[in-house]
Amino acid sequence: MLCALGFALLLLTGAGIAAADTVVSTPLNVPNCRIRVVYDVELASERSGILAEVVPAGSQVRAGEPVAGLRNALERARLAMAEREAANDIEIRFARKAAELAQIRYERMREANRALSGTVTELELREARLAAEKALLQLEQAEHQFQMAALRYREQQETFRTYQITAPFNGFVRLTHKLPGEVVREGEVVLEMVNTERLRVEGFIEARHSRNVQPGTRVQVHLESAAAGTEGRLTFEGQITFVDVKVEPVSQRVRVWAEVMNRQQRLRDGLLATMRIFPGSQAVGEGAGPRTAERGAPRRE
Repeated sequence: MLCALGFALLLLTGAGIAAADTVVSTPLNVPNCRIRVVYDVELASERSGILAEVVPAGSQVRAGEPVAGLRNALERARLAMAEREAANDIEIRFARKAAELAQIRYERMREANRALSGTVTELELREARLAAEKALLQLEQAEHQFQMAALRYREQQETFRTYQITAPFNGFVRLTHKLPGEVVREGEVVLEMVNTERLRVEGFIEARHSRNVQPGTRVQVHLESAAAGTEGRLTFEGQITFVDVKVEPVSQRVRVWAEVMNRQQRLRDGLLATMRIFPGSQAVGEGAGPRTAERGAPRRE
């Protein structure tokens, strides 16, 4: 009888473990998820001036490309002057020749005294040695000035760069706030940029499921909005990127984020979607992997 009881307990324990495994592997459906743009930034001017050019709204740009610029004719001329100064090594070449000549003159005087003592007085010999040492110091000074000119050129390059606004990531210009010819203040927003290649899907899951959902967990996203049309029947693969450490006190739910690749630009910021989470399953393929730095800064909250 004891054996039968133990066998029954073993079956129950196994059934409990199997049930627990079933809970972990059962997909979680999360409705009413909000789709948001991940990379959405306002680009401002680093200095005051008059706007010379700005990329029109809707333009596609790549990371590092200029999207707006201030009038910079004066700074461009200063940059050209600094570049010429940084390339000028005439003083170094002259100082090197002068140092060689002064050293030769000093050595000749020493040789003359070795051949016949008293040919060159001690005072003249000291003056020649001083001239040779002075020439070496002048060479060091010329090399120092050459290095300083290179640093001033780099400084001028950075100053010139502040007259331009460049794209921080690949994307398109969503909105422009200024037109060419308008005055721009330092720190004033000139335009907005977004990247819609990867979008964020935000939703809430029950707190009891949160321990089975981790960053990297595979998800599928389906649109809910009637405005989505045929896109509502498409599936977008992605992964969980954030699980909140806090539980909503009233609903006892936990906020989660997932990121999905926006194939053919079908998804739009603001649409509602249903997210299907697969606990215990890691994302693979185009929706997997961490965000890369080249995609730019995250969306403003």
